[in-house]
Amino acid sequence: MIEEIERLKAQIRDLQARLLALQAAQRDRKTGPSGEELATWEEVLKRLEEEARKLQEEPEEREVEITAVEATTAGEVYGEGAKRPESQILLLKAGEEVVGKIPLPEKMTRRTALYRFIQRYGQAPRPGLKIRVKENERGYPQVVL
Repeated sequence: MIEEIERLKAQIRDLQARLLALQAAQRDRKTGPSGEELATWEEVLKRLEEEARKLQEEPEEREVEITAVEATTAGEVYGEGAKRPESQILLLKAGEEVVGKIPLPEKMTRRTALYRFIQRYGQAPRPGLKIRVKENERGYPQVVL
């Protein structure tokens, strides 16, 4: 019985040594826990510099023609993330792409997006109207107001 315990202890020590060797080899190969290659510091730095450069560039504007205007609620658009799910929103579409979302205000003021839209384009959103859009910081289209 004592011999069996000693043999098991030796196996445990052997397995621990193998585990340490594998962990060291994994660190040396610069791989992650699932075996994927990890980026070097130079690659990470290059990627970060590229992303910073893109953020500094002014997003390119483009002209689109509104093909449809749909009234919906913030809850339908944003789901669980909606601050006020019952508030109404106009979705502006160019083909199948949603190119803008304009909240419908309870009271029109100079600060509301709908007021600024009308000031810029001379009328409320409607199919056939040409507008300018650009990408926001998250890459989604946004109406230029």
